[in-house]
Amino acid sequence: VVVVLSYTAVHSFLLFVHVATLNVAMNSDDSALISLLIGGNFAEIKSTVFKKYNKANLFKIASSDICERFKLALFLALVLTLNMSQGMD
Repeated sequence: VVVVLSYTAVHSFLLFVHVATLNVAMNSDDSALISLLIGGNFAEIKSTVFKKYNKANLFKIASSDICERFKLALFLALVLTLNMSQGMD
């Protein structure tokens, strides 16, 4: 039980750090941080684009990509909601 609770706390903290990083990247005047976050995706694409995959591995990669995009869309919606609520003061 302690291991599960500690894992959940660490995982939640890392997700919070990801949302905070996106918030800083969106609100900064310099575009270096957002470029760094987007640049990580290009390295991932480059490493997987020229490989051959069977159907099972391709499905696993596609499912992981869909999950990652959903999480990013959710985080961006949270950041936009936070920015809109702070701007209404």
